Amino acid sequence: MSVLTAALKSLEQAVVFFEKDLEALSEEQILNAPMGSARKPVDFVYETALVNLQIRARIVGETPPQGVEDGWEVAPAELCSKAAIAAYYKSSSDALLESIRSIPVTDGDRLIPGSRGDRPLFEVVYFIGMHNMYHDAQLNYVQELNGDLEMHWF
Repeated sequence: MSVLTAALKSLEQAVVFFEKDLEALSEEQILNAPMGSARKPVDFVYETALVNLQIRARIVGETPPQGVEDGWEVAPAELCSKAAIAAYYKSSSDALLESIRSIPVTDGDRLIPGSRGDRPLFEVVYFIGMHNMYHDAQLNYVQELNGDLEMHWF
């Protein structure tokens, strides 16, 4: 198995886990700040989707969509519902996965430009999988804060 194929499989699994954990949260849990002051899940789901789209753009040679310069991403009003943010995440991850699947596995070492320099494609794919799992862990924590200790991945 090529390193690009392995990275892609890891990303695919991260997306499935993320979607299942997002589905397990209620609309209220997604839209409100845990403990009254933490980041709202809707905002870090938006960030995850935006970074998916930024990486996708870099992979296909397009200009990435802009994020905030300073501070944390905040979901726009039109995405502030469970259905809207879930659909936005799904469309971002579908677009990202489609772009990676269209690349020959022999191109795993192709350099992709990024904000911290050029990186091999396989490394970028591993990074975006890790980024999705990082924020999935936040979704898991919100579940736990609300008494849900179930593993929703399976």
